[in-house]
Amino acid sequence: KIDRHRHVSTLPVTMQLTMPSVRCPLGTLVALLLAPACVYGQAAPVCAQFSSAGIDYADANLSVITIPGHGSDAKSACCNACSLNANCTIAMFRPKDHPILCILKGSAKHPIKGRTVVALARAPPPPVFRFSNVYSSHMVLAASPKQSMVWGFCKTVSETVTVKFGGSMLSATVGWRAPGVATWFVTLPLTKPGFTPVTIVATSSSGASATIDDVLFGSVFIASGQSNMAYGLNGTNGNAIVHPPVNNSIAEFAAMKNYPYIRLYRAGKVAASNATFELLPATPPGDNPPVAGWTAPCTDGLCRVDFSALAWFFVRDLYDALDAKQMSQPIGIVGTYVGGTADELWSSHEALSKCLDPRKPEPSADSSLWNGMIVPLLNMTVNGIIWMQGEADAGHPGGQYDGYNCTLPAMIRDWRAQWHVGTGGATDPAIPFGIAQLNSVANGSVYDRPVDPTGGDPFNTKFGYAGLRWAETQTHLTVENTFMAVILDTPDRPTPTPINGVPGADEGFNVHSPFKQPAGARLARAALPVIFGVDVDTVGPVAGAISTTSEGYVVSIEQCGSGPGVELHNTVGFEVLVNDGRQGFTWVSSPVVAHSAQSVTIGRVPGNPTKIRYLWYSNPCGEGQYGCAVYVSAQSIGSELGEMDFLPLRPFIADL
Repeated sequence: KIDRHRHVSTLPVTMQLTMPSVRCPLGTLVALLLAPACVYGQAAPVCAQFSSAGIDYADANLSVITIPGHGSDAKSACCNACSLNANCTIAMFRPKDHPILCILKGSAKHPIKGRTVVALARAPPPPVFRFSNVYSSHMVLAASPKQSMVWGFCKTVSETVTVKFGGSMLSATVGWRAPGVATWFVTLPLTKPGFTPVTIVATSSSGASATIDDVLFGSVFIASGQSNMAYGLNGTNGNAIVHPPVNNSIAEFAAMKNYPYIRLYRAGKVAASNATFELLPATPPGDNPPVAGWTAPCTDGLCRVDFSALAWFFVRDLYDALDAKQMSQPIGIVGTYVGGTADELWSSHEALSKCLDPRKPEPSADSSLWNGMIVPLLNMTVNGIIWMQGEADAGHPGGQYDGYNCTLPAMIRDWRAQWHVGTGGATDPAIPFGIAQLNSVANGSVYDRPVDPTGGDPFNTKFGYAGLRWAETQTHLTVENTFMAVILDTPDRPTPTPINGVPGADEGFNVHSPFKQPAGARLARAALPVIFGVDVDTVGPVAGAISTTSEGYVVSIEQCGSGPGVELHNTVGFEVLVNDGRQGFTWVSSPVVAHSAQSVTIGRVPGNPTKIRYLWYSNPCGEGQYGCAVYVSAQSIGSELGEMDFLPLRPFIADL
């Protein structure tokens, strides 16, 4: 959660100690690989605070010390105790305990569910020779026409590092990434997509070596956002099972084994005050042990049901659609997401500076997830990014400063620029970016002639999620190479359902819908023409020109595809803005009275109408699935299980 006014994060995640940040042209550590002349920052303190909620560590205690004082004094005392113990790498204390106990540990490799803690971590020793942890066996690297980079750590820059790839021996570039942290990197030759695994071996002149095998080449994606992206197939949020499993879960779990050439990586949750080198290992997903590195969807009978359901259905449906077009290739996806987080946390300071009020100090709490969960990925060549987020920003969809209509486009452009630099130009400077528009929440809207004192401001927060969806639409329309899926007709069930065996734990009308298959399918459909040049007939209908006739207002429907065209699921959803002279500006519901293959007609409204809008509430389509008014027929894009044969008209507001 985040305080919108103070910009103070209360994330239930860990703050990872980082090495000193590097001040490079783009403000990220990643540029160091490409700009060795960057000036290093000052040395970091021995200890750095990080906090977590509901997390403890099962690692053995070195010692338990009673410390005096409270607040910052207690933190300093605990930090100093760790710094004086040569074996201590993490020190934890519970600030509400009396007396306060400082617990020193030699490692923090085994997070478990526990009480709220505040901890202080010590700088780790220099890493051994290895690959960075974003590279592991069973991964997918980007295939030609892109080039992939791999990198890792060594003890000193005096080492010579070679990388064996296929029949080639490649010389790696070695340099200081930060004081005391030496790294090596190499750009691999262009490699065609294919299903034959390869082995990559890095060898140091010190005699050390590191190997990753079963590496495939294909397309690589990033999936990011908040809780509806984090929603796992089994209902986990990455820490525990807190949602019902996805719809038709038994069949979906069983089907995962049919996709051995899709590879998954789930990042651990970490909010960092400085840019970090690597991702934190994934936390336990709720009912299975955490999985480190890349894996196939199922290994030894255990399937990755902890992974983002939306991300899984997206790549699964892409895979099926490409296979149907004889364009089969491996697909890898990195899930890096945290529930309850605003987009500011995922944005760099450079991006935020374009949208925050220059008369106010830049909030220090922002950019923490950018630092901890995006920066470590910037050297990995990727083919596209998908994003589902916005619930935490619904209170400020528009505005010159701090509005989602500014922060989302700024974040997209910044991610693109920094990924392009971080991969030496291998990642497209206009990397395709997909948006899953906000779903619905709560019970159905009443359409009861609401007063609108703004006279039709599309970002008016009175109407719930509508303004945020409009900000997403405007981002899609104004930022090149973006694609979007409309999913507001797939809300949560209206009745209580079990969570992890507890009857009625999900009370219904939740913001977290288990119907993730249509969301993934629609996002995959939208991605296919943008990323792969595949004709999908239509990615969804949009409103075109509006005219007035004796029968009413005729809304032309564009991008209907080659099928039968418009189909109605009900007649409610359109409203017309009038000024009745008593209450002022009022939105009057006007039902659909007729339709053709490429238009709908809504009834006339007395008065002096000035605007028309469609689906302008948090839940505008009712309690069930697929209950919006206007759809168009759509041809299936592959053999996926979740796509229906129709697509909804997206929300809009327009002048009459």
